[in-house]
Amino acid sequence: MAQSSSSAALASLALEFIPVSEKLGRGNYAMWRAQVESAIRGAQLGRFIKATATPPQEFLEPDDKKKADGKATHPIPNPEYDEWVGKDQMVLSYLFGSLFEEVFAQVSSATMAAQLWAAIEGVNAS
Repeated sequence: MAQSSSSAALASLALEFIPVSEKLGRGNYAMWRAQVESAIRGAQLGRFIKATATPPQEFLEPDDKKKADGKATHPIPNPEYDEWVGKDQMVLSYLFGSLFEEVFAQVSSATMAAQLWAAIEGVNAS
């Protein structure tokens, strides 16, 4: 059954209120990952930390490529794109907020949640 947009929004907002009791530093990756990953999945945002995470198209082609006067129409902004970016940035912010400064400095160039997740995994690879 499809999730309603209002319940999806509530699940996304829930992430903002889930505290991180153990920020990621040196030597606590397993503990950090367990709490952060479960919070992200519990908020139904796990798709944003997958390596395959990509936003939908930013613009959609109009159904009729030309107006009645023969002039070409411009692409239409895709509302799904803005929604995806907003949720991705919420997860990104949550992840950044769960890092101690020494880890943050190593991964701060990430601009998407999946990039940050991969960078954190890379820094903590055994």
